Amino acid sequence: MKKMFKQSIMILLVVILVISMVGCGKTDTVEGGSDDIKVAKKIDENINLTGYPIVKEPITLTMTGKQGVTKDWQNTIQLEQIKEQFGLDIKAEPYSNDSWKTQFTLMLSTNELTDIVVNSATPMSEINQYGEQGYFLALNEYLEYMPNLKAKLEEYPEWKAASTAPDGNIYSIGRLSISLIGEIPRIFLNKTWLDNVGMEEPTNLDELYEVLKTFKEKDANGNGDVNDEIPLSYDRDSYWYTDIPLLSAFGLYGFTRDYLLIEEDGTVASGNITDNYKAYLKYMKKLYSEGLIDQEAYIQTKQEFESKASEDRIGLIGCPSAPYVVAKKDNSWDRNWTAIGGLTEKAGQQGVIPLKNKVTDSGVIIVNADTKHPIAIARLIDYLCTDEGIFTGTHGFEGYSYEYKDLEGVQVIDHPLPVPEGYKTMGEYGQQKATIQGAFSLIKRATVGYPEEAVLKLTDERLEEVMEAPDNCGFSYWMLIIERLRRKENIVHKEVVPSLVYTEEEGKRVATLKTDITTYINTAVAQFVTGEVDIDEGWDNYVTSLKQMGLDELIKIEQTAYDRMFK
Repeated sequence: MKKMFKQSIMILLVVILVISMVGCGKTDTVEGGSDDIKVAKKIDENINLTGYPIVKEPITLTMTGKQGVTKDWQNTIQLEQIKEQFGLDIKAEPYSNDSWKTQFTLMLSTNELTDIVVNSATPMSEINQYGEQGYFLALNEYLEYMPNLKAKLEEYPEWKAASTAPDGNIYSIGRLSISLIGEIPRIFLNKTWLDNVGMEEPTNLDELYEVLKTFKEKDANGNGDVNDEIPLSYDRDSYWYTDIPLLSAFGLYGFTRDYLLIEEDGTVASGNITDNYKAYLKYMKKLYSEGLIDQEAYIQTKQEFESKASEDRIGLIGCPSAPYVVAKKDNSWDRNWTAIGGLTEKAGQQGVIPLKNKVTDSGVIIVNADTKHPIAIARLIDYLCTDEGIFTGTHGFEGYSYEYKDLEGVQVIDHPLPVPEGYKTMGEYGQQKATIQGAFSLIKRATVGYPEEAVLKLTDERLEEVMEAPDNCGFSYWMLIIERLRRKENIVHKEVVPSLVYTEEEGKRVATLKTDITTYINTAVAQFVTGEVDIDEGWDNYVTSLKQMGLDELIKIEQTAYDRMFK
C-alpha cells in the first residue's frame, strides 16, 4: 500500500510540474526508478553540492541500527567529526544485538524509521523487499550527487550487481573489500609455540596433525605446565572461521555457512553433502577424539573461548579479526603468530586459498524514503567512497583515534600511546570511542592500518626485513602476517560464491530454507565431530534429512539467481 501511495504521489508530482514550474527552491530533473520516469527533486538551498561542509547551516539527522561492539554511539569521535566537518548533527540511538531485529520491524510497521539505518545486519534480499514497497530511498536516483560511489560501482560490477534489487533500484549497499589481504580467510598458528617445540609451519593436513599433537604433548606455551595447552579451539558460533581454510584442503572452496560451491561451468552445488565434506568431518573427528580440538569447542561461549586465548592456552585459532583482538591483548601480541593457508590433503599437492566474497550480503547503510534530507545523506555516503572516507570510515580521524609515524620513509598509522584513560587497550578505545564499528565503513581496504602506498612499499622484497624490525607495525602486524601468506609460492587463490540477489518470493523462501538447514548442519557437525553420531552410519540419514528440508530447492533458487546475475 505504501508503495502504491508513493507511486501515486510521483505521478501527481509529474503532472503538477508540467502545469507549473513555480517553486520556492531550485529543482533538478533526474531519472528515477526502473520505469525511467523523470522526477523533479527540490534541492534545498542549504545544500552545498560540492565541497564541504555538506550544508551551509547545520541540520539534524536521526540514526539507528544494531549496536554491535560499540556501546555508546552518540559520544564517539566519529559523530563529533561528522558534525564539525560536514554540518550533519547525527542523533544516534542503537538497539541491543538481541532486540534489533524486532525493533527494526516495529519501526517499519509504525512508519517511525530514522533518517539513516547503519549496521542493519539485514540480508539484502529483505532490504530489497521493503525497498520495493516504498520504505527505503532508491539511492540510484541520487547518483549524480554521488560521483565517487558511481565510479566505484562501475569499477566493481560485482558490487553493483549485489547491491541492485530485482526492480533495478539500489536500496542499500553492502560492504566492499578491495584487497586480497582482506579476502583471505584468517587462521592463525602460534609461532612462539611452534618455535618452542622446534617445528616448521605445516603445509598439509598430516603436518598440521603432527603440530597439534606436539602442542598437546609438550609444554608449548613454556609456562611449566604440560597439561594446559589446547591445540585448536573456537566457540560454538564461530567454528566455521576455522573450517574455511581446512575445507580447502579437501577441495571445498566455499564457506560452510553458505553451503554452496560454484563449479567451473557455473553450476551451483552443495558442498555439505559431498564425499570430500565427509572426509573433512572424519579428519576433524580424529583431532577431537585425540584431544587436539578443545573438548568444549561446540558448547562454549565466545567469552569462554576468548578467556582461554588471553591465558595463552590456544595454539591455533580461526577468526575474522586478529589474535590480539581475540585474546584482548596489546597489538604487539600478534608478533607471536603466523597465518597458515593453502593447506593440502597430502604433501606435494597444489595449495588453494579460497577468497571471501568481496561484498557482504547485508546492507551497511539504508536511507528512509521519507527523509527530508536525501541529498545531504547522499553526499555523506559519497564521501565514504573517497580515499579519505574509506580510511576514516574504519579508523576515525587523525589526531583523535590515530596518528602517523614514519616507517623507513613511508607514512603509516599507529594508535596514540599511552592508551587513553578509561580504556585497557587501543583496540578497545577504537571500538568504543573512536568510531562506531562498521557503521560508516562502506569500503574496506584490507590494508587496515595503512595508506595504500605504504602497503605497496611494504610488500616488496623488504617485507621480511620490516616484519623482523622490533618497533615496526605493531598496530596492524596481522596485516603483514596475512600478506606474507598471500605471497607464498605454490598457492593459488580462488574466488567463491558471490553475493546473490533474490526476488521477493525467492528471498522469503531462501530465508526459510536456510534457517532450518543452518541449524541442522551446525548440530550435525557437532554430533559427527564429537562422536555422538558415527559419521559412516549417520551419513545417509544426514543427507536425506537435508534434502527433506529442501536443500535441492535451495540450490535451484540459488542457481536461478546466479544465472540471472552472471550469465
